[in-house]
Amino acid sequence: KAGEALANEVANALVHSRRDMSVPQRADAHAITEDRSLPNRLVSLMEQNLDFPLGLEELADALAVSQRTLSRVCQRTFGESPIRLYLRIRLQAARNFLFYEEFSIKDVALAAGFSYPAVFSRVFKKQYGQTPREFRARLREGQNMALRPEIRRLITNRIPAPAP
Repeated sequence: KAGEALANEVANALVHSRRDMSVPQRADAHAITEDRSLPNRLVSLMEQNLDFPLGLEELADALAVSQRTLSRVCQRTFGESPIRLYLRIRLQAARNFLFYEEFSIKDVALAAGFSYPAVFSRVFKKQYGQTPREFRARLREGQNMALRPEIRRLITNRIPAPAP
């Protein structure tokens, strides 16, 4: 017991070094700077790897931090886990791709890292309240409504335009 008490005393002395109250507690400036840039580096890494998403371990390794540190910083900065953040970034990118008609829903799904369009549609609907196909249809409707009234009437009524 005496040996255990002595070990605790030595450990406390090493861990809790005393300082004068007037001396500010010092922090490693590099660690603070690195911690602030970590969220930016994380988002950049995720955006660069949309089509083949990285797992938590791969993200942490690429950023040279532990999985726990990555999760903690992500939760503190974004209010969600790294994997949930990654999913949100991928869905936002997919939503942006849907503005371009030349990309099929399948192409958009693959570009956003979804192997199966059905899974992509289900996750997209859960996030945005509509399927990718519905989103695109509403987008077209909005574009048609933005046209001049006479052009909109031609499109919606499918009346052939008069010959010049």
